[in-house]
Amino acid sequence: MICVADEISLLTRTEQQLHTSKGNLRGQKSKVKEHKQLEKELAAVLRKRQNLQTYDVFELGMPVHRINSSRLGIVKELKITPGGMGEVWVSWDGLLQIPDVPNLLQIDGAALAKIIAVGDRIKIVDGHKLGGKTFAVERLLARGAVETTDEQIFEREEWQKVPNSIGSEGDEEVIHSTASYQEILMGSPPTEELEEGTPETTLTITAIVQLEELTKDEEKERHRLELKVERAFVEAGTALRQLRDGRLYRSTHKTFEEYCRDRFGFQRRHCYQLIEAAGVVENLCANSAQKDLGIKH
Repeated sequence: MICVADEISLLTRTEQQLHTSKGNLRGQKSKVKEHKQLEKELAAVLRKRQNLQTYDVFELGMPVHRINSSRLGIVKELKITPGGMGEVWVSWDGLLQIPDVPNLLQIDGAALAKIIAVGDRIKIVDGHKLGGKTFAVERLLARGAVETTDEQIFEREEWQKVPNSIGSEGDEEVIHSTASYQEILMGSPPTEELEEGTPETTLTITAIVQLEELTKDEEKERHRLELKVERAFVEAGTALRQLRDGRLYRSTHKTFEEYCRDRFGFQRRHCYQLIEAAGVVENLCANSAQKDLGIKH
């Protein structure tokens, strides 16, 4: 079993050596064959390094989705092929596990944050044709979308979670029990008048919490802030990606991973999770923008 981090470092060094060799052959017309061979080797090294870098981001039990797919899957197994390439085995909708190419998968940030669960209730936001109606969640989909018990699908921006109400059902019973307890307490004889040997009674007082309704403006503001919290990692992931792709760490560190560890205290896996999660949200925003343009036209 190879150490993925060590293999990536080895491939990075090999890539640098191949770039150097290509540079040395530049301008030598008699070395065309050697130049093409170096390009072929370089392409293979790049493909393998990118595969392992993406593979190393995933963990067992992590929620994922394919690019441009609404299905939500769970990582069940991580394998390295005999050729040294990474494979992510995913269970889709709880069905058969199949191997997927890491580059075609994305971490599902919404599912990872556990913003909603099967059995929860959602309320459709104002502006939607079903605005104000509530539904029960039957199935979780990619990027925060949900399918309800009546087989309707709502995107993340179209719903907000209905908080679990405390005391909404059975309030009358609780209130009645409390009132009865008060009557018994008021009508009870003094302690000294109780017959000797009377068993003690343990009384449990249940506090009733009354939830306060929000105005429509407050609900909109809450939904806006919830989305902002969910997407707070986008700026960090985007910045890390730009630092990595532009190699802006090269003046102080040899590798991006060392730079992140020393500068931010981030482990390699955490950095790439942020980068992948930021990509998820960017795709979600792009899809929403396309839908808006389609509506306008």
